[in-house]
Amino acid sequence: MKVTLGKREISALSILISIIFFIISLFIFGISLSKLIILITISSVIAILPSFFYTYLTSKKIRGMEERFPDFLRDILSGVKAGMTLPKAIMHCANIDYGPLTPEVRKMATQLSWDVPFPKVIKSFAEGVKDSPFLLRGATVLLECSRSGGDIAAVIESTIENMTIIKRIESERSSIISQQVLTLIIIQFVFIVILVMVYKLFLPLLSSFYSLKGAQTALLPIAVINPAEAVDHFKTLFLITLIVSALVNGIIIGKTKEGKALMGMKYSIFLLIVSLIAYALFIMPRSVEVKCELPTGIISSGQEVEITCQLLVDVSPIKGVLLNLSLEHPEWSKTITVVTDSEGKFKGKFKIPTIRGNLTIGVSGSYTTGLGESIQIDERIGVEVA
Repeated sequence: MKVTLGKREISALSILISIIFFIISLFIFGISLSKLIILITISSVIAILPSFFYTYLTSKKIRGMEERFPDFLRDILSGVKAGMTLPKAIMHCANIDYGPLTPEVRKMATQLSWDVPFPKVIKSFAEGVKDSPFLLRGATVLLECSRSGGDIAAVIESTIENMTIIKRIESERSSIISQQVLTLIIIQFVFIVILVMVYKLFLPLLSSFYSLKGAQTALLPIAVINPAEAVDHFKTLFLITLIVSALVNGIIIGKTKEGKALMGMKYSIFLLIVSLIAYALFIMPRSVEVKCELPTGIISSGQEVEITCQLLVDVSPIKGVLLNLSLEHPEWSKTITVVTDSEGKFKGKFKIPTIRGNLTIGVSGSYTTGLGESIQIDERIGVEVA
């Protein structure tokens, strides 16, 4: 038995799948505000996408039928001019290929061959294409021609001419609007680039604020700033902004180009995917920074030096992280284990042998956030030995 799913059944099934995906993803990826927003967005897309494709395929079929309907009327006109009645002309058209319109034409021809009244056949056709005002007007013309009689050929010929003009105008309009669509897509890409640049400039600025810990200005007490919370808030704000702009631009494109906001979902999904990829690559990853200080700018051979460093993740100091602090040279190296304090700082003493050239301070290790996210730390800083 063949089972056909309608739009309502497809919507219900896709919503169920999106809920299952959301619950499973929560267990796999953990919970954070940014991840929660991304999961909700992806789950919403999963819920909407099947219904959108159903609507999109239906609309594509309708557009194909609209393209071929004037050809169908021309063949009916030829039959009428040859002396056929409207039912006979339609039955004659059943052997002609009209693309997506062919099944409807053959259905009408079959009904007419079974002596179903012509008005009932046309009304049945109109019911099947009720989502298309273009096809409904054509069906109405055929129905009125059968009822009123008169010069049917002239009426059909006038209808064909009007439909051809309408399609030509729609084609020209689509060509003009395509330029606007391209502009909106470019605007979204530029917006993504600007947000990424703002974020990359924002982190060093916040880092400089944190370096002034304890200081205050006339307007802002820097000491009360929590860098980690500030970064997370901005990440969340940027994510929401990217999602909203992608959805809104897609809807505007759909409404402008095709007259239906829902048809803009294909553009929204494309822009949303690009935006989320940009966010995942450039904004979502944690920023790891290691700052190191030496007693003097240049280290002398045989000198004992104390290296003081600070670990910042998203410009916030991290406490209790076990790290490997090393001083490396092509002819010599030494590694010690250190632990960061409440300010993210750690120290290490090294006795420099009699060598010359460049040394490298290495800091390596890993840090696991409270949400189970593992961050790898591997930083290298070059120094000179006199």
